[in-house]
Amino acid sequence: MSKLNVGDLCVTRNANASLLNNGLLVVILAIDPAHYDGAASYLIRRIDGQRIPSTLDIASGIPRFFSYSEAWSSQHKLRRINPDEVLDRVKKTEHLAEHA
Repeated sequence: MSKLNVGDLCVTRNANASLLNNGLLVVILAIDPAHYDGAASYLIRRIDGQRIPSTLDIASGIPRFFSYSEAWSSQHKLRRINPDEVLDRVKKTEHLAEHA
C-alpha cells in the first residue's frame, strides 16, 4: 500500500475498537511516523464533522464513545479514496433520504 499523505480522503476499515468505526469518510490531518511502535499513524477527522464513534483513551486505554472529533489510526485501517467516490456516496445517501 502506498503511503498516505496529509489531506488524503480515506474510508475507515478493519476497526477492532468498534464496528461503528468502519466505513467512515475521513481526512488525514497529521502523520506521526513513530506513534505505534514505529509504524506510521495518521490523525484523522470525519469529513461530516461528527465525532468518531469509538476511540481508546490515550492515557488509560479505556474505550470512549462519541467523545472525540479526531483520532489516531494505523495505515491498514484506512483506504484512500478519490473525490469521485465521495460524491457517489453522497448521491446514494441523498437518494435513500428522499425515499425514507
